[in-house]
Amino acid sequence: MLDKPESCCVDVPVKGMFGRWTKCTRKGIVEGSNGQLYCKQHSPEAKERRDKIADEKHKKKTAEFRLKLAGPEMLDALEFVQDQMSRFGAMVIENPEVKTKIREIRVLIAKAKGDE
Repeated sequence: MLDKPESCCVDVPVKGMFGRWTKCTRKGIVEGSNGQLYCKQHSPEAKERRDKIADEKHKKKTAEFRLKLAGPEMLDALEFVQDQMSRFGAMVIENPEVKTKIREIRVLIAKAKGDE
């Protein structure tokens, strides 16, 4: 098959035929930095946008998954810290930063347990 000079320059897989490729049949509209024509779907800018969206989505899912895995251990650690602070609080409560952190820990534990 001869390429039309105005068609997209990207090779695409042939549907239903594993390992077979053909040129995209869409009209080339966007000129790439290499001087070749791309359709709107295969243009480097469109690919970059899609990759960026997919990367952000993957990062978000990964962060949610890690939080889900670490959540119970984090709660245990916060409860331990809260317990230690309440036992030895007289020694460290004078520091306003520590007081703020203790309050934050209590709020986080309440949220994790669903009390708030």
